[in-house]
Amino acid sequence: MAKNKEMAPPIFSKWRAIFWPIRGWEGKKVIPLALMMACILFNYSLLRGIKDALIITAGGSGVEVINFIKVWVVVPSALFFFFTYAKLSNHLNKTTLFYVTLIPFIIFFAAFAFWIYPNREIMQPSMETIEALKLAYPRIRWVFPIYGHWTYVTFYIASELWVSVVLNLLFWQFANDITRVTEAKRFYALLGLIGSFFVFVAGRVLQYFSDIHEQLPEDVDAWGVSLKYLMTAVVGCGFLVIMIYYWIQKVIVPDPIYCPQTVAAQKKPKYKISFVESMRYVFFSKYLGYIALLVICYGVTINLIETTWKHQLKLLHTDPNSYGKAMGVAIEYVGLVTMVLTLVGANVLRMFSWQTAAVISPIVFGITGVIFFAFILFQETFAPFVVFFGMAPVAMAAWLGTAQNVFSKSTKYALFDPTKEMAYIPLDDHLKMKGKAAVDVVGGRLGKSGGALVQQGLIIAILGSDQMTITPYLSVVVVIMVFVWIFAVRGLSRLFYEKEHAHHHSESESAPKNSGLPVDENALDKKPSPVSV
Repeated sequence: MAKNKEMAPPIFSKWRAIFWPIRGWEGKKVIPLALMMACILFNYSLLRGIKDALIITAGGSGVEVINFIKVWVVVPSALFFFFTYAKLSNHLNKTTLFYVTLIPFIIFFAAFAFWIYPNREIMQPSMETIEALKLAYPRIRWVFPIYGHWTYVTFYIASELWVSVVLNLLFWQFANDITRVTEAKRFYALLGLIGSFFVFVAGRVLQYFSDIHEQLPEDVDAWGVSLKYLMTAVVGCGFLVIMIYYWIQKVIVPDPIYCPQTVAAQKKPKYKISFVESMRYVFFSKYLGYIALLVICYGVTINLIETTWKHQLKLLHTDPNSYGKAMGVAIEYVGLVTMVLTLVGANVLRMFSWQTAAVISPIVFGITGVIFFAFILFQETFAPFVVFFGMAPVAMAAWLGTAQNVFSKSTKYALFDPTKEMAYIPLDDHLKMKGKAAVDVVGGRLGKSGGALVQQGLIIAILGSDQMTITPYLSVVVVIMVFVWIFAVRGLSRLFYEKEHAHHHSESESAPKNSGLPVDENALDKKPSPVSV
């Protein structure tokens, strides 16, 4: 049977199809969504650098502490959040739930910079107490800095949950609710392109305010001053997210031209599902199981590689301002490379299959991860290479880790996130809301914490070990996870095509019919009447 012309994608000129495959009237919907994502990614990029600088450079702490934080603090916090979110979702509408979830983050980040951090020495135990505990119990010595720097750990938790809750859950759930599969193939990569520019801006901002100590007297806490400026930017962007969301809800969502699926959804009866029922629904869904496996494989792989890289960075940068600047450089390049890869990814999504676009991420992680670990494990073999570039081995390892992080993060933003979010769209409302919360918040944390659990287990088992000692074992785990990741992509692709085909018949593209005549971009820019939907 011939494909319905109403469902045919719009035809653009060659260059517009590459750089802006959006009808003119669709910009009213796409641009606010892109700005909303940009603000969230800007905050995430700043928080990512700050949380690591706080924990890794704190007295008596190190990169090893992060492994214990993720397992024993972040995972319980994520589980508690999911339980609370699932309960609230039964009593609040989606709009109220969005505000109730986001606003506490904004309040906490403001309180941390202007009240908690300045009074941290009063709130936290003395360093003498922590060092004594570390000496008394050497096998679990990395647990005690969590207690000794609990205010920093609280900030770390909030920063980790920001990306899981605000980006992966709130934003993408909202975007998936008002976007159809046919639109997502054109929209989502471009959302990442605009967002990646703000990642670049965040890297520059983090570098600038990390360097502010050069402009301050020696007796002033430079990192405290930097935090106030940085958290002011975070809070400002948080409120901007709320304003954009409010505008979209008032102007875009009620319009059947932009969101026919949300108008139809308002007519459907609402019903509640308990926390236990939602978990059972998720874990018995093969489709969601594959998505969860993607998220877990990504989390474990990035955690094992990133922690080893951050250990190399700390060897070069021992104070928070210097470490924050180094993270800012990495974030800046992530933004630049993501912009390039997003253009490539947008056309991969448009021209090739979902499976082709989704499998690129594990391949990139595997290749760059193997190169990074190989250099660390066989530094003597690569000695002539290091001499040629005139760098110390530690500096070269940090540089390779930064390059790996840049390419892996950029691939995540450009291809992993769009393909993963596209997979949610054909699902029904139950699995979209409850299932996405479980996969992205709990599954995402279990992924990163799974990597942390592997590392802390090795550290405890091998007395006196540190990050360098366990690196050979980590490299093996990374290779295994990459192969599992590819297996999950192949399995999910089959189910995705089936659901997309079924979902496709229930949609209608709110655009002019494709007559097969030469493209008229002015016609594409005209908004259709509601009758044509």
